[in-house]
Amino acid sequence: MINDLNEAFSALNKCFFQNEMPVSFILNPSEKYVFHLRFPDVIEIGGGFAESSITEILDELLHIMVHLDNYRLGIVDYTSNQYHRREFCEKALAMGLTVVWHKTRGWGLTFSNPNHPQIKASEKIRQPSASSVEALKKSYKTMMRFYQKINALRNQIRSTTQKPQKVFQLKYICSCSPPVIVRSGRRPDGPNPLDASCNVCGTNFVIEDHQVVD
Repeated sequence: MINDLNEAFSALNKCFFQNEMPVSFILNPSEKYVFHLRFPDVIEIGGGFAESSITEILDELLHIMVHLDNYRLGIVDYTSNQYHRREFCEKALAMGLTVVWHKTRGWGLTFSNPNHPQIKASEKIRQPSASSVEALKKSYKTMMRFYQKINALRNQIRSTTQKPQKVFQLKYICSCSPPVIVRSGRRPDGPNPLDASCNVCGTNFVIEDHQVVD
């Protein structure tokens, strides 16, 4: 699965950066982000990957690649607290991404969809040129052959991050004083009710709330 994402990265790399940025991917599904860049050449795939659309995944990947290319060229495009500078903004625009300013991230929000809700809600927006937009659309179309594989990776991450269903245990007691307590997920009105008796008093175990006291 990771190799499939490497192929998608290589396709974008070829479209925009002349194959200048070799990277490797690792899975870290316990984190909420889609991607996280570990300089100089490692991209972590987080749990957010599983909940993102194909377009959102490609947008995030291209966002990361802008940082990588600036890093390769010795350009500082963000501060230590992840505030994105104009150096990042200008290159993202050149890639065909619409860039939106955020109060804590600077020019750190990027979208290929010019009608994204976060764009409409912002007062500070930089739009790419028409030629850059067309180049981006063309490059994303070349990604279609990876859609099924990316979707498979999303499903794989979902399967590893799904929390097991909680099993509710019912409290059963017998007629002993104090009673012997057993816990079971079997319901008395279910298809496989608990059928067990106490070795001490010989009475059947019943749910505590249903216990009859003489």
